[in-house]
Amino acid sequence: MANEGKKDKIIAAILAWFLGIFGIHRFYLGQTGMGIGYLLGTITIVGAVITGIISFVDFVGLLIMPQETFDRRYNPQLYSG
Repeated sequence: MANEGKKDKIIAAILAWFLGIFGIHRFYLGQTGMGIGYLLGTITIVGAVITGIISFVDFVGLLIMPQETFDRRYNPQLYSG
């Protein structure tokens, strides 16, 4: 199947909204290092607030990002060139 393993922009945005403080959207997008950074950031209250703000920015960024840009960044397997 050609779309196997394809990341979805809306799913990533929903994950950023509901579970973004833990970096789940970053794990979904294949950015494990950043996801671990979010997890480590939630150890303290100040860190949790900061990761909450950053995940909100990620949420908005994912929503306004054009689909083609999202696919080029997170679904490179769709482009053979």
